[in-house]
Amino acid sequence: MVISAKNRTATHVDKTMNHRGVITNDLSGRIEMGLFFFIFAETFAEDDSDDRFILFPPYSEDEIMMSVTTSVEKETISLGLCSRHPDRIDIERLKFATIDIKTRSLTELWSTESIFRHGLLGNRDDGFVYVRKHVREALLQANFSGTRFSPCTVVASDQLPFDPNELMLMCFDGRSIDRPYLVIPEAENYCSKCGYSPIVCQSCPEYSRRCPNCDNKIVSDSELLFDWSFIDVLDFNRWDGSDFIGGNSPVITGRVLDSLLKLGVAPFGVMPLGCYVGEHDEKEYSHLRSHAYTHGKMK
Repeated sequence: MVISAKNRTATHVDKTMNHRGVITNDLSGRIEMGLFFFIFAETFAEDDSDDRFILFPPYSEDEIMMSVTTSVEKETISLGLCSRHPDRIDIERLKFATIDIKTRSLTELWSTESIFRHGLLGNRDDGFVYVRKHVREALLQANFSGTRFSPCTVVASDQLPFDPNELMLMCFDGRSIDRPYLVIPEAENYCSKCGYSPIVCQSCPEYSRRCPNCDNKIVSDSELLFDWSFIDVLDFNRWDGSDFIGGNSPVITGRVLDSLLKLGVAPFGVMPLGCYVGEHDEKEYSHLRSHAYTHGKMK
């Protein structure tokens, strides 16, 4: 699936607002869908107002586990790829976590099939994903790159329908491949108070809510607005070959998503991401594509 040219510079911000420009994702060039997905484990799979998400819920609301990561140890790595932002975090390597789990139902209500489906646990709000043994084994056997499984401690006030000691923290060791943002119109990429430019970096996906020179608030109703209403975009030129990509959000390739779907685990969700592929031949990235997403078998 390719984003059409007519959508490449579209913004969805209310035009009646008194802003001078919009910070938005760069949809120029060839944008492919189905190669990469933001993944999150769900604490609930009820009505979701964001139609960008595709949810894979549990069988019933009585079989939902609420989980919160109370502590996490991690190492942040900057590869210094941008001269303006040499301390940008390109990789977060997770080492250890503590997770608090509560169940909404009595253990005896859980069927064997439901227990098997709960191969992923987590909370979209904190962004961490925990997996059970059968999921780890399947992903390791598939020889995906860019992941480890770090130990964790489970604090559970309720009895769980499986051994909590088998849970481990899924790691995303590939470096961030977010594409830099655009300012529309381009001429507004500056601080209106002191003239400092550019506010939105043109080399990496960094921008300042306040001017780094005079501390003027740049992102506001009367300055620059951020348009969250369209797809997030990655840059294939930055890809390091990993199937599990870190940075600001956990991202997987489409082939990892298909493996999770074949396992039938739940509840979890994904958000399809656009990927700028430039002049790369399709043979270079076609192996990453999710067949389920491409052929409309995910809903």
